Amino acid sequence: MPEQIPQFIVPKNMRAQGSPFIWLFWLATGSTIPSAYRFTANNTAVFFDADSSGNPLEWTPGNITFGEFEITSDGSLPSFDIGIGGGLGGLMQTILNDPDLLIGQDFDIYRVHEDQLGDPSAKSSFEGTVTNIHAAVDAVVFTISSEDLLDVPVPNSVLDPLRCQRQYGDRGCGFQIAVHDPDLTSLGACPKTRPACRLRGDLEVANGAVRLHPKRFFAFPGMLVR
Repeated sequence: MPEQIPQFIVPKNMRAQGSPFIWLFWLATGSTIPSAYRFTANNTAVFFDADSSGNPLEWTPGNITFGEFEITSDGSLPSFDIGIGGGLGGLMQTILNDPDLLIGQDFDIYRVHEDQLGDPSAKSSFEGTVTNIHAAVDAVVFTISSEDLLDVPVPNSVLDPLRCQRQYGDRGCGFQIAVHDPDLTSLGACPKTRPACRLRGDLEVANGAVRLHPKRFFAFPGMLVR
């Protein structure tokens, strides 16, 4: 008998709640056809990035929900649950045919601003691994674990949606320190808050550059409601 879907905590900044950020979910299959399943929390299909032939990748809409972040004292890596419902198609059939096939496969999560879907480098990313699967009626729950979750303090940074996780000035951040604030005399070191990110966007505009901030603000994986 199918298991019941657990009660999930829905992120505050999901697309359905008006956020300009789009969430994308990439699941490797360990096979070649298909090599991965792609889903989005957006209400409609999203085309983002491209395959090796240059063809745009389509991300299928799904009902995406996040579970509680869990960390135990037995030495296991931190983990959290992600539920995917609706539009499962081949994914559900794959799981029904061989429930263990996707255990140990990569499960990556991306977030990108709706205005920057044409720039693959604009995405924020989190790399995880599937450690467990629960199949229910029209939905699948994946338990995702990752060493990445050990790289930031628990619970402050992991569960805090207000602090950016990017390295100031790197490719993901996109702020050109050497151009806009070469000696850090105008704005100084970034405190990684949204207001500070917006100020850097104001400086970009003032210098005649394209505004990237706060579109590049990255508080993920701080997407859980406490």
